[in-house]
Amino acid sequence: MTSAAPVDVPTCLYRFYDRTGRLLYIGITVNPPVRFTRHSEDKPWWPEVDHTQTTLTWFDSRAEAEAVELPAVRDERPLHNVVTADADGNARFIRDPKRPWGRPVTVLTPHQEQLLLDAVSAGELADEADRKLWEVVEVARNGGVPDVLLCDRSGISRATLNRRLGPRRTNAA
Repeated sequence: MTSAAPVDVPTCLYRFYDRTGRLLYIGITVNPPVRFTRHSEDKPWWPEVDHTQTTLTWFDSRAEAEAVELPAVRDERPLHNVVTADADGNARFIRDPKRPWGRPVTVLTPHQEQLLLDAVSAGELADEADRKLWEVVEVARNGGVPDVLLCDRSGISRATLNRRLGPRRTNAA
């Protein structure tokens, strides 16, 4: 998301439990249906949730909900929450200037940081290769190479070629 979470609107603290009553997760949201849908799409533990045991507690603001969420995560130790602990074992969020409302930021191990850097580097190389491909394709097209051959040998579809470079203006050789 690109917009900051509202801080002065009612905010819900929710708890998910499994069918045995084990606490799975504690979170906060201003819109439970949307948040729960996101959890269902990206949390591997979602099928464990017994929705008949889910609890919702509403607060007047996000700050109030956050003030309750942190001690609850620390004290109740839900199975799937990921938070950072301070030296005394207290739960805390790492603040990210891009997300001043306090969403947690993942802390990577040095090995994970290197893997991420490698992935970013590979993505940059792929982007550069894509830019180079289109430069060469445009030069070849402008040099009269027929679209059918450009597409056949480069693996680019005619639709993509026309979308990127526009339809051929003249019937070149």
